[in-house]
This record gives sequence, structure tokens and C-alpha cells, in this order.
Amino acid sequence: MRPSRFLLNLLFLTASILGGGILSPAQATTWYVAPLASGGNDSNSGTLAQPFYTFWPATSAAQPGDTIYVRGGTYNYPTGQFIQCSGTASAWITVSSYPGETPVLIGNSMPSSQYAIGIGGQYLVVQGFTIQQAPNGIGSWETGHLRILDNTLSGCVSWGISTGAASFGNATDILIDGNRVHDNDQANNPPCPNCGWPAAISPYWADGITISNNVSYHNFGEGIAISHSDHVLVSNNISYDNYSVEIYMDNDQFCTIGANLAYSTFNPTYYRYGYPAMGIACANENYTTPNPLSNDVIVNNVVVNNRFGFDYGNFMNGGGMKNFIVANSTFYGAQDTLLQIDDDPGHVNN
Repeated sequence: MRPSRFLLNLLFLTASILGGGILSPAQATTWYVAPLASGGNDSNSGTLAQPFYTFWPATSAAQPGDTIYVRGGTYNYPTGQFIQCSGTASAWITVSSYPGETPVLIGNSMPSSQYAIGIGGQYLVVQGFTIQQAPNGIGSWETGHLRILDNTLSGCVSWGISTGAASFGNATDILIDGNRVHDNDQANNPPCPNCGWPAAISPYWADGITISNNVSYHNFGEGIAISHSDHVLVSNNISYDNYSVEIYMDNDQFCTIGANLAYSTFNPTYYRYGYPAMGIACANENYTTPNPLSNDVIVNNVVVNNRFGFDYGNFMNGGGMKNFIVANSTFYGAQDTLLQIDDDPGHVNN
């Protein structure tokens, strides 16, 4: 019966992501944003010939089905850009780089707690941005029905891409796909082995999320970390030379980590305690409202040259792995223990 549960996990997640197409009505409007050097000005009308400069006037005006194109060039915004508009299930709003161009958002002047792109609406596509040196990259909170696609994030002080909520049900139906996330979590550079640190890609209190086809590397925190979440699919990602863990599960249930590649190139910059990062690891850290590991599937991954290939750590809350499947994966070349599963009286039916 265990393989059938894995298939049910995949079917549930596929349905949650694909249910309802991204459609646009016939009367949709296209809005334009451009750098100051290219004529961007928030007093303009937002047309191709008279583009806005910040996201605010475009996202304030956008209606379901509209598209906001951000032209190529450099944007030295003093504050993060917030997307507050919402589409509908049948008419999403797209905020995207202009075809064939790359908008680069430089965030080193933004206040320390801000995201270069913050998302407050729903039924939104955010696609094709390059974000550098921001306090945080792309983040959403208490919202869902999002597609975060094909962005490049580097040099951020803390999080690269994060989605979350205060409880289950408010961060759902989110696809994080095709992004390149590297050299972030600079708050932990030089590394502090016993300190907390953010992750490069991370959902928190999320339900029904897919993280796929991303490349995460040279981050001073976990490459991909799912925390306090249910029904998350992590698939077809590449995660290497990150600090501590390449792919991490913490207080997660009914989640699947499948068909990923995690490895170390033996770059000592990202070593912890003299070792490269763990490959795939799981634990139950301390939280006020725990969501202890259970009914998770780890299958068809390739993990090479890490400290541990697979690790369960009995620390903080502990509680063990319950109803786990770890199968059909290749773990090779561990620098410490290949399969490290700490003793825990909570282990059952794995």
C-alpha cells in the first residue's frame, strides 16, 4: 500500500496546481514599467510609450486578466515593490519581464526587513526578474494561488524565495518553478555553525505547494527547506554547495521529495563543522505549534558527496519519523555516514 500513498500525494499536488487554467478575458489591459533612464515615471499613463517607474501605479490599476510588463534595465528602488492586486481563478494577473529583456532590481538601499518583491494578492504570476543584494528576494504572506517562475536571486541578506502564513489554509496552491537562487543568506556569512539562518527557498505553514526545476547553490543556509507544511512536492531541483543542508524537512506531513539532485563539489566555503552540507535531512525543531514529521515520501533522488546522504536528527522536539518511505534513491560518497538515522522512540512504520 505504500507506493499507492506516494501516487496519491502526487495526484493531489498535481490537481491542486493544475486545477483551473490561467485565462485572460478579451478586454485585458497591458501596463508597462521602465527604468528612469528609459522614461519611467509614475506620473505617466503606463503605456508602452509612457511607462510607470515603480510597480505601485501599475498594480493599483491592474484588473483580473491584465499583464504588467517590466522593461529591461536596472532599478535602484529605495523600497521593496509590493504587488497588492489580485486576479481570479479564471483570469490571473501576470507581472513579468518584458519579452526578451531582463529587469534587474538592486535592493541594497531597501529597509532591512523588506522583500524586493512582496506579494499580497492572489491569482498572480511573478516571472522573469533578477534581484540582487536585497534584504530579501521574493516573498508572500497569508496569500496563495501564485506562480513564481524563472527568476534569478543573488546576494540577498536573508531569504531568497519564501512563502508562508500564520496557520494552515492561507498559503496554498503556490508553484515555485525554474528559479535560480544563489549566494543568498549573507547574514550567515561568515558562517556561524550554531546560529539560526534563513533558507534560499522556503515555504512555512504552507499546504499544497510545488517547488520544482529550481537551482539552488552557494547559499549560506539550506538550499531548499520546507517547514511546518503539508502536501508539498519538491521535485526535479538541483541543490549543491549550500550551508548545512541541501534539502531539509522540518515538521512536515504528507510531503514528497522526489527526483532531485543534491551534491557537494567539496567547496570548503560552505562547510559546517569541517564537512559539506547534509544531502537530504529531516527533524522536528521547536515550535509553539508543532507539526511532527509523518507520512512523508523521499524517492528517486540522487545525493552525492555530502556529509550524510540521508539524515534524521533527534534534537529539539524529536519524536521520530512516522509512516516514512525512503526508497529508490542513490546515496553515494558520504563524507561521514551515508544513512544517519538517530535513535528515537517515536520512530514507527518506516
